[in-house]
Parts: sequence; C-alpha cells; structure tokens
Amino acid sequence: MPTYIANYVSRRGRIANERVDAIDVSMVDDLIKQRGGFVIKINEKNEGRYKNHRLRVKRKGLLMALEAVALLLESGAKIDVAMRSSVSRVPQGKLRYMMAFIARRIEDSGQVGDAFGQFSRVFPDSVLNMIKAHEKAGTLVKGLIESCEYYRKMEIIRGDLAKGLFVPIIGLLAGIGSFGVLFGYTLPKFKSFITDMIPYDSLPLLSRVFFSISDFVTSHPAFVILAGVLVPVFAWRACMVSIVQMLIFKLASRTPVLGPALMASALARFCTTYATLTSVGFQSVDTLEMSSKVCGNALVGSAVDRVRQHLLDNRVATIGDAFQKEKTFPNEFVTAVSMGENNLLSIFGKLGNFYSREATNRINIAISALEPAMMILLGLFAATAGLSVFLPIVGLVTTLSGGH
Repeated sequence: MPTYIANYVSRRGRIANERVDAIDVSMVDDLIKQRGGFVIKINEKNEGRYKNHRLRVKRKGLLMALEAVALLLESGAKIDVAMRSSVSRVPQGKLRYMMAFIARRIEDSGQVGDAFGQFSRVFPDSVLNMIKAHEKAGTLVKGLIESCEYYRKMEIIRGDLAKGLFVPIIGLLAGIGSFGVLFGYTLPKFKSFITDMIPYDSLPLLSRVFFSISDFVTSHPAFVILAGVLVPVFAWRACMVSIVQMLIFKLASRTPVLGPALMASALARFCTTYATLTSVGFQSVDTLEMSSKVCGNALVGSAVDRVRQHLLDNRVATIGDAFQKEKTFPNEFVTAVSMGENNLLSIFGKLGNFYSREATNRINIAISALEPAMMILLGLFAATAGLSVFLPIVGLVTTLSGGH
C-alpha cells in the first residue's frame, strides 16, 4: 500500500513534512486540514512501511477501531465508508497503517475477509475464519462484534498471564542488578582492602570463590555484558522451537503450583475459541484444528490435535470419547464434554468462563507462592555474599587480637 509524504503549512505558520498513512490523497488532505494545516503538496510513495505478515498492533486500539466499524455498519453505512471513517480517527502509527491497508484492499476487491487476512499476526485463523463465515452469510456486523468479544476475553486471559510473569521478571531483574553491583563494584573494593592486611591464600574458601567471580567480572566486562544479552535472546529463541516448548510445558505441568495455572489458562483459551467458532457454524474437526493453535501451551495444543485425529480416523464415536483417550485434560473437563455432547456450544462456553476464572485464581496462588520463594532465594544469596565478606573481617580481628 502506498504511503504519503505531506508537505504543508502548520497552524503556527511553519512548513513541515510528514509521513501519513491513508487510503488516498483526499484523506491525507482531510487529515491535515483537521489539524488546521494548509497542504502544499502530497507525494505518494509506493513502498509500505511495514511487513504485513509480521505486523503487530496493540489489542486495545484494535478493539476500539473494530467496534467503531461495527457501530457504523449497524447504523446502515457501507463497509468502505465505515472503514474510511475508522481510519481517519485512528492515530498515526501501525494501527492506522493496517486499517488504511485493509480499507483500500476492501475498496479494490470488495473482499473483507481477504483484506483482514493480510495481517496474520493480528487476525489469527480463528478470527479470520469467523469474519469470513459471517461475510459469506451476510452478517458481517455480527462477525465484527463477536470478534471484538473474543479478543476481549482472550485479552483478560493474557492479562492474567502477564500479571503472573511480572513477579518473577522483577525478581530476575533485581537479582541481575544485585549481581552487577556486588561483583562489579563492592567485592573488588573490599578485596583490595582486605588483601592489604591478609594474604589471599589465607582467606576462607567461600571468600576466595566470590573474589574469583568478581575478578572475572571486572576483567571481562564486555564478555559478561554480551553473555547477559545473548543468553536471554538465545533462551527466548530456543523456547520458540516446538520440541523445547513441549519439554518446558511437560516439566511445568508436573509442578504443584505452576502446572494447574498453565493448564487452566490453556483450557480457557481453547474453550473460548471453540465456543466462538462453533457459534458461527464450523464443524468440530475444523474447530479443533483452529483452536489448537491458540492454546498457548504446546502440551494442550498437541493433545487437541490428537483428539482431532481420533475423530478423522473414526477411532471414536463422539468427541467426548476422543477427549477421554487423552490423559492431558483434567477429569472435570472430560466429564463435562462427555455429558454435554448434545449442546457443545453451551458446554464449551461455560467451560471457557470457568477456566478463565480458574486461571485467575491459580495465577494468584502461584504469585503468592513465588513471592516468598524468591525472597528466600534472594535472602540466601545475600546471606552467602555477606558471609564471604564477614568471614575475612572475623579472621582479621582474630589475627589482630592474637597479635596484641
């Protein structure tokens, strides 16, 4: 999609150049005039600012934009008019670029689903197929409203997970900061002071170990900083590999606190997606395929794929029997699905709400357990570091006392 460079006189009388994402030249002119500017010239650049398939936008801004489009469609506006109006009220940035691209694509082709499908990281298969199904049925407004509701539910689940990750991340940053101050500044200063009075070989083993680490940090600061940057990046990239993800979630599922929280969060995502897609009219096999991709848990996603395969191979008579074959899912989930075969839409909707609340409670429990555990670990580290400093002082005092 083209990007426009607007040369204009601002409200204060200054000449300015600005890159503007818009559907066409007339929209650029309107956007500049809304700010009290006077357009001198508008140049069109045929290069897009972002790679569509990698673009991500903030979920809150996306919800506001989609809800505005749905509101205008409900009032009787056509989709191209609704999209144009939505683009004009979105601030400059990734979201406006995306909305302008979609609006222009709709005006050119008339296909709403295909236009949204250009941004695969913003609109996953579950949402995209929902929009396409409603577009085909002539109920696009309902599709956008349901998409917004789906995004909102998933955002709540995502927010609970983010809250759960906040405490360990803060603890990790505090530990890294303490490590840097201790081994990069405090221990080198103390070592130069204490070794003037006590031979290095006479120091306690614990003190010598800490001083050796400190010497390495101060002698190779570039290596330490590089390792501090590359190790997290490498670990993050490794976590993107499916085999590593499976191993991590298998290990996490066996922990008494973290396992239930991750399972509840994954089932909340899965059940919410399944219920939303079923309400549109998708069959169980297709719904399972799309829902498995949004679980956020490789263990659960793989189990859902196996359930789908059981149905495809006709190994089981019902979806409840397929879930019973998998030991990954908790008993209450399997029982609810088996007993509610005749009304899966309602059952999965209720399960989604149940596991969403369960995830919140489990994450709060995990946080309450992590906080004292992290305090204990940091306390042990601080106590050990303090002991490495205190023991040489005790030895020095003992030596001086013996000398007198």
